[in-house]
Amino acid sequence: MNDKLYIGIDVSKDWVDIAVHGQHRVVRIANTEAALAAWASQLDPTRIGLICFEPTGGYERALRHRLGAAELRYIRVHPNQVVAYRRQRGIKAKTDAMDARLLAAFCAEELAGRGLAGTIEGDETLCALSVRRRQIVGLRQMEACRLASAAGLPTEDSIRTVMDALGQGLKDIEARIAAHIARNPRQSQLSANLRSFTGVGQVGVHTFIGELPELGCLNGKQIASLVGEAPIQTESGKYKGRATTGFGRPGVRHVLFNIARVAIRHNPAMREVYRHLTEDNGRPAKVALVAVMRRILVILNAIARDNQPWKGATAVAPRSPAAVGKRPAEATVRSQAAAGLLSIAAGDSPRVPLRDEIPVAVPAMADVRENPVTASRDEIEVGASRRGRKPQGERAMTGAERQARYRARQTGDSARATPTIPAPRGKPVKPTRPQRWNRAVQELTALIDEYRASYDATPEQLRDTPTGEALQAIAEMDLEEIVAIQPPKGFGRD
Repeated sequence: MNDKLYIGIDVSKDWVDIAVHGQHRVVRIANTEAALAAWASQLDPTRIGLICFEPTGGYERALRHRLGAAELRYIRVHPNQVVAYRRQRGIKAKTDAMDARLLAAFCAEELAGRGLAGTIEGDETLCALSVRRRQIVGLRQMEACRLASAAGLPTEDSIRTVMDALGQGLKDIEARIAAHIARNPRQSQLSANLRSFTGVGQVGVHTFIGELPELGCLNGKQIASLVGEAPIQTESGKYKGRATTGFGRPGVRHVLFNIARVAIRHNPAMREVYRHLTEDNGRPAKVALVAVMRRILVILNAIARDNQPWKGATAVAPRSPAAVGKRPAEATVRSQAAAGLLSIAAGDSPRVPLRDEIPVAVPAMADVRENPVTASRDEIEVGASRRGRKPQGERAMTGAERQARYRARQTGDSARATPTIPAPRGKPVKPTRPQRWNRAVQELTALIDEYRASYDATPEQLRDTPTGEALQAIAEMDLEEIVAIQPPKGFGRD
């Protein structure tokens, strides 16, 4: 028999109402550190199954501190879940005592069976600084929009003053965040490990550490669902709607979106994932970007769990100073093309990839001298076809062709994995007026020949009938007069 106690707490500004599941009595105490500490000291942690309460805009902060200090399992439940549970039980009245009993029942009947762990508390100071930084950035953006429409007005100086103050405040917040992380050895190590992933910067580090303390404590599916990166399906009967993402931690999700945008350009592993989804599978760009966001979140979760840098960091080659500021593909092509020209000058026939994962054979210097234009254009068009772009004068590869190419590459079938330029479809040649007229005369001639054959096969006794006379008239037609006729303007267009 389960003898655990399940407690529901309704939090107000000045007091809290406490109810135990199975007991009608509700206790009200002051919402202060001293009163909550005295109440928590009376509880036996081994007898407490779970304590739940709703977030109330910060008024529950003292309660969280006291429960954490007493090592009592607690969880903050989303108000929407409690509202749905209230409707399920058909309760219409609402008081603080009734809310406490409802939370206790919800904790015992719903949450206890889910096997939920207690709330993982993070660094509250870092979380507050991270949230405040995001607020200041939002305020600066609002003032920048106002400044754009206030040129020449008396309010322009006031807006600039506010923007300068916000800029200084942003620098101060970022300095305090960096100092706070540097003082904590564990956070410093976690910061270094997270930044080993190409695409994660200082903003991403303090957002993950401060606003996502569960990072590294959950598996991949759980952390994706917590942040709001798990797809929510909408299907009923024959209807199959699009799966969407949402809810969770919007602040973390916004930072993750910017990290993904950087990663698909500068991180070879994530760039290949994005390319595979968009080019090989034909996924929309935003769908592929959300998939990259989830992949990055799972990787960062594994980095925090193992307390080690990203394993793919060693595979990322450092960029030269000349390549900084250029697009990754452009910098790669320039550097690899230079290496290829040096090898060609030496008389070799190297393989210089137009992209990291696309090797293309470069002809030797003798072949280039014989037909330099054709050789270089073939290489360019083969590279463009392999990158999924439409070569000049050719059609783009279909989704089925891309998938077949991908499967061939995965199985190691080099013959099928080498893409061939699809044959051009070609535009239909529009016939001229004389061509249309001659085609019509030819069809008429063939038709008259059929009628002549039918008339010759007609028995003698049937040739005097109306059908026989009609066949005879058609068979005696002279087509030379028709051929000599000039085709009228617009003949055959309809």
